[in-house]
Amino acid sequence: MAIKYKELTTILKEEMKKWKKRGIHKLPSEKELCTRFGVSRQTVRQSLSLLEKEGLICKKRGSGSYLTGLSSASEENVIGVMLANDQYYLYPTLLHDIESTLTQNGFSVQLFLTNGQISTEREILEGLLAKPLRGLLVEGIKNALPNPNLALYQKLLKSDTDIIFINHAYSELAGCPFLYEDSLQGSQLLVQFLIEKGHKNIGTLFSIDTLEGRERFQGYLEACLSYGLPLSDMQNCWYQEKDMTILRQTKDISLLQNLLQKEFAGCSAIICQNDEISYWLIQAMKLKRLSPKHDLEVVSFDHSYLCHYDGFSIPSLSHASQGHLAAQLMIEKRKGFPVVTQKIPWKLP
Repeated sequence: MAIKYKELTTILKEEMKKWKKRGIHKLPSEKELCTRFGVSRQTVRQSLSLLEKEGLICKKRGSGSYLTGLSSASEENVIGVMLANDQYYLYPTLLHDIESTLTQNGFSVQLFLTNGQISTEREILEGLLAKPLRGLLVEGIKNALPNPNLALYQKLLKSDTDIIFINHAYSELAGCPFLYEDSLQGSQLLVQFLIEKGHKNIGTLFSIDTLEGRERFQGYLEACLSYGLPLSDMQNCWYQEKDMTILRQTKDISLLQNLLQKEFAGCSAIICQNDEISYWLIQAMKLKRLSPKHDLEVVSFDHSYLCHYDGFSIPSLSHASQGHLAAQLMIEKRKGFPVVTQKIPWKLP
């Protein structure tokens, strides 16, 4: 019995899943489909038209048919975004860029918040295993430390949920692509900038439980050694993510005041993990009547609204929209394109 176009459509839907997993984003030509399934060109065209109507493929004139990464049921075209919390100063822009890019391509967004807790991350992942989404954009928690939830991520990957990490992936999930900031290059750029302004005693204030913080410190060390700058353990300070949570809640800057009085006493400049910690450091400096413009220069990462003070801005690195780039990687992944880890370079505004 000859295959009808609806039967061929069903077959092609299953084939498309296999093609996507193999990184194939373009369907075989009409002639190839005719030969492979022993059907007429009319049957193939009817089937492709139905797939296009359901939103599963798109046709490009003179080029062929391509996967869209979408489901025929709009309620299934959901991409999850899992972040530490919704209070972080960069998240409004990040979420806006992710959502606008995904919606333009037929997807919707569902937000999940871990609050920086491994237990909450586990609950979210268990819920997603019960009802998998098309994809998941993830900000890892304390990614420099071991994580007990890696097996859940592995199960989610096997359920046909695409996972892309924003910033570093957990090291054990080597197969997951991620989009990360070039922290080594960024710190080296800031050290060079400060040296050109005459600074020699440069301190640091980085996050110890994230790979970003450790890489920024490594970039700082390499640059200092390259330029022959003096290094002192005392002038290199660290904080944990839980310290930032407490700082946001209590606004208690006494710890930063102590750093200024002791560890940073001999420094002429400080490189901060990001604009948020630099903001709180400058609040502590104000109480000690220190100016980030004249007394102790503060430089940072992110170039957000938090780097602007009293009519001037502290030097803070910027880069291309991470939200847009992460969403675009997810779209390409859903369409069957081979997606690899990408590095975002920093630049001085």
